[in-house]
Amino acid sequence: MNGPIEVNGVRAEPRDGVAITGEERVGIVALEEAEIVLVDAR
Repeated sequence: MNGPIEVNGVRAEPRDGVAITGEERVGIVALEEAEIVLVDAR
């Protein structure tokens, strides 16, 4: 990602990694212009 985002209310800065497990729903909010990469690593 190249802009800050929030994932389920947790802020992530550019170049951070975010692991999401055990969530029924995932909410992603761009706090500024942002691009993200999503990977399903099952």
